[in-house]
Amino acid sequence: MINYFDRSVYTEIGRSFDERENGTIYNHHEYINKVRRMVHAFENDDMETAYSFYTDDARMRNIHMPVGETMTLEESKANDKIFRENFEVNSIDVRGYPDYFNYGLGNAKVVQSWWNVRLTRKSDKKKIVVPVMFIHNFNDEGMITREMSYYSSKMLED
Repeated sequence: MINYFDRSVYTEIGRSFDERENGTIYNHHEYINKVRRMVHAFENDDMETAYSFYTDDARMRNIHMPVGETMTLEESKANDKIFRENFEVNSIDVRGYPDYFNYGLGNAKVVQSWWNVRLTRKSDKKKIVVPVMFIHNFNDEGMITREMSYYSSKMLED
């Protein structure tokens, strides 16, 4: 007999009969502090400091990119430069509190944070507030290796 189904689904169902933890959540941690410093460096147009928190081979993506597509740090820098040509950053304010997840499975190190990015569009001086959620992955050396950002690009349009 040949079966064409994924047995891993049944394995996971079997594991679900017992409660198990998958790491620890922190509301204060050095990785959270690094994300705060990186965001505030970006807020103050200190791009050299902002980029210093990333590995050279870091990958970035946002909600508007096709699934599986990423940008390099250099591509992100070019996008940030274009963004700065079109918008003035008035402030970037934390919303709520960031969380650091140190996952047990895979030992992933992830910071989730929420921000209000207050901008002025240079073309018409319109004030805009864009809510943004970031997910940053860290390596064992405490450097950001991946960034995912969630925001509405419609809010930035004329």
